[in-house]
Amino acid sequence: GAYPDVSLTQAREAADRARALVRSGVDPIDQRDARKVEQAAAVVEEQRAGVTLRCAAEACLTSKRESFKSERAEQRWFMPVKNHILNHIGEAHPDDITAAMIAKTLSPIWNDKMETARQGLNRLIQILSHAQATGAISKGTNLEWMKTQARAELGEQARPHEDDHIPSLPWRECPAFYQNLPTTTAGLALRALMLTGLRSGALRFLRPEYIAHDHEGGPVLTV
Repeated sequence: GAYPDVSLTQAREAADRARALVRSGVDPIDQRDARKVEQAAAVVEEQRAGVTLRCAAEACLTSKRESFKSERAEQRWFMPVKNHILNHIGEAHPDDITAAMIAKTLSPIWNDKMETARQGLNRLIQILSHAQATGAISKGTNLEWMKTQARAELGEQARPHEDDHIPSLPWRECPAFYQNLPTTTAGLALRALMLTGLRSGALRFLRPEYIAHDHEGGPVLTV
């Protein structure tokens, strides 16, 4: 350092230490540079230790929040990741995620919940891509290649057999079926489904504020 930040006594002592290193065959400049590299690596490792896939997923979800049309749309986007990925590898560091790890995580639902599994895989890649773009993880991994490798390990998804389809209820039997539904939460939800023609997700994520009770014709559900 320059005077007066570094006194003459300190400068002489530093010079003596440098001469001693030279006499022992060590280049003081190389040693200084190596120390800087070690310090930088320690900082990176400290930052890395606090990052998990769960943190990366939440950060990605936050960045996409404005693009969702509703809270329900946000929940639907995150559900495959939350239910089938984070509960298995959520505490892993994103840099440690491999194609084999992804395949092992999704294999239980790959053929049983095919669409959910595909959504989970695609959204996981989006999460890792966001983490790379924001500098949370290194950019050394080719994520599209990882996705291709994971799909290769999982194999082709089995096509459903025609006889696996659940037959529809004949419309003439609907009134009796409706009347026989129990007054449980599930039964009432199914009645609402039949009356409104909504998809199940709209009812499963129904909130009290979606229903207006002050309408003169009776309660009104806003979809």
